[in-house]
Formats: sequence, structure tokens, C-alpha cells
Amino acid sequence: LEIEIEGPGSGQVTSQPPGIDCGSDCSQTYENGTPITLVPKPDDGSQFGGWKEPDCSNSFTITKDMVCTATFTKVPRQLEIEIEGPGSGQVTSQPPGIDCGSDCSQTYENGTPITLVPKPDEGSQFGGWKEPDCSNSFTIQKDMVCTATFTKVPRTLKIEIEGPGSGEITVEPRGKCDTDCSEMTYEHGTKIILVPKPDEDSEFVGWTNCTESFIITSDMTCTATFKPKMFTLIIKKGGEGDGDINGDYLKGNGDID
Repeated sequence: LEIEIEGPGSGQVTSQPPGIDCGSDCSQTYENGTPITLVPKPDDGSQFGGWKEPDCSNSFTITKDMVCTATFTKVPRQLEIEIEGPGSGQVTSQPPGIDCGSDCSQTYENGTPITLVPKPDEGSQFGGWKEPDCSNSFTIQKDMVCTATFTKVPRTLKIEIEGPGSGEITVEPRGKCDTDCSEMTYEHGTKIILVPKPDEDSEFVGWTNCTESFIITSDMTCTATFKPKMFTLIIKKGGEGDGDINGDYLKGNGDID
């Protein structure tokens, strides 16, 4: 009796009665009519796939010279991808099989080197893998679930105030912003509302680079312009006498004749 081993997996075969220990000792002579039991022992990550020859099995009676070929295959491992977080994106794999979004599960042979490629959508970024055993490259040796986290890209908003007037800006979401408005950070896609509040003697003129309501999708600087209020002074002459009013009394704010 000769034992051969083939296939992508690995293992050994022993026999009862003793004599075969293949790996190392793969041939043994038995008396005709001896009942033989062959015991396949797959290595870790492999499984016994069967006997190649139809006359061979785990138990038989030897009545002729025989070659029995044990086939070992790799254990199939299941890989599942999940996606979470405030951002969005997809994950593909090499070897192919995962395209998540749509196809998030694939079976690979034990020991297969896996490369996972996160592809964030516009305005998102890859935040990492939730499970410590998962990474962009690893060898699969067990069933695994790998969770890709996508976050929103941070966007910076800066408010500037200019002009001869004065006032403040209320930024929602955030709060009030006066003449020294430091940079504020928001997630990509956040809706921003800017509410100008001129001081009592000023009025709001308008925005440069912004509007009062917008979705932030890039780093931005918004400039609010305030100017002093303009007042109308009406001079009426009364009485029976006559005379003129000199505009110098207006201290440069206008001319009157």
C-alpha cells in the first residue's frame, strides 16, 4: 500500500494496523485480506478533501497492490465587510471578490493574502478599521468581519469683518463672531447660516465669497462689510426775518446752502 498526498492543502495519513505515517513513511506491505483503516489528519487551515482513487476509502480490505492519494484542500474562510461612520465610501479587494457597496462578502482559501482598498466618496475620508485584526493588508486564517469607518472631511470657515462700520456675525451652528473671528471647523456638507447684526450706528452692506446660507464643501473665508448709517437732516426756515444756514456746522458730514 502506497499513500500519496496532493492538493492545495496539507496534512498526514496514518494507518491501522500501523505501518503508514505519511508524511515520512508512505509505503507499507500487508497480508492479502487485511482490513485497513486510513486516518487523514489535515494541518491547521486545511481539510481532507477525499480519496482520488475509487478503490480507496478510510476503511477497506486490501486484496491487491494499491496507491491511495489523499487530497487536502484549504479551509474556506469567509470575509465580510461592513461600512459605518458619518462619512461614506466603498471597499474593494485583491484578489477580487469584494466590491462593497454592493458585494460585501467573499470566500477565500485559508492563508490567502488579502488587500482591502478603501475608496472614500467626495467630502469623506477613510478613518480606519474598527477591528484590530483587520488592516489594508493581511492573511486570512479565520472567518472575519472587517468594518471600514468613513468620516467627513473637516472644512475650515473663517469670518472677516471690514468696512468703516461695525457689527457682529452670528454663525449657526457655532455662536457669535465679532471683529476677531478665528477659524471654525465643520464637517463637510454642514449647512451654515450667517446672520449679520450691525451696531446701532451701522448697517450691513453685504458678503464677499459667501451668502447668508450655504453648504460648506471647501475651506472658506467669508467677509462681511458694514458701513455707517446715513441720516437725513432737513433744515426749514421760519419766522419773519431772513438769513442763511452755513453747512460748516455739520462738521464735514455734508454741505448746506
